[in-house]
Amino acid sequence: EVPYDMELVQPAKRTLEGSVLVRLETREAWMKCMMELLLLCNEAAWRTNLRARREESEKGAQPPPVSPHDAKPLMLEYIFDRLDTDDPLSGYQVRTANEGWLQ
Repeated sequence: EVPYDMELVQPAKRTLEGSVLVRLETREAWMKCMMELLLLCNEAAWRTNLRARREESEKGAQPPPVSPHDAKPLMLEYIFDRLDTDDPLSGYQVRTANEGWLQ
């Protein structure tokens, strides 16, 4: 379970001001944050949908209906499979500097 609400996480700035870059080099490190990865994907899809609706509305067009907030663009099983089988498994995460929240 993730100890914070992904809706409260501010997007990272292009300059990464207010964020830190964290390198993960082990499968175990990635597995520990699997639920955060899932929630980040869900939140990114929700924000993209919301932004598209706003843009359509500003153009005067009727925006499409909002998809449910809990719709999952990537399933947990898919993320687990990637973390379990991809090799090598290393990379970076961007997190908030103060709270350590995944951005």
